[in-house]
Amino acid sequence: MTTANQGASDNQRASKAASVQAESLKPESGPAEQTKKEEVESAREAVRAAYDKVLEAKEHFKTAAQAAGIDLRNEAVEQLEKGRDKAQAISHQAGNYVHEKPVITPGAAFLAGFIVSQLCIKKHTD
Repeated sequence: MTTANQGASDNQRASKAASVQAESLKPESGPAEQTKKEEVESAREAVRAAYDKVLEAKEHFKTAAQAAGIDLRNEAVEQLEKGRDKAQAISHQAGNYVHEKPVITPGAAFLAGFIVSQLCIKKHTD
């Protein structure tokens, strides 16, 4: 073989090797590639389903929290109404006491004020 023929033959071999290497780098188009695509698509679906479930759980928690808040609010309103009724009853009793015993009332008010002032003074000096 001559040098020119040998150089052409080397070029053909290099071209063939590059072609074989390029073929090996191409993505597979057989069953293995289909399996990978199916796995990827299956994983995507699983992620979508999990995300949907998270959103659904978020809505359930939100609804439950609102319901609990409404229950607590209703309970607080009931306690407030009971306290208001009790305060009105005590106020009514105090008013009746003032009408029934007008002489004792100023003395009792003075005594209560004196006791409260003494307690406040002692707290400030401690």
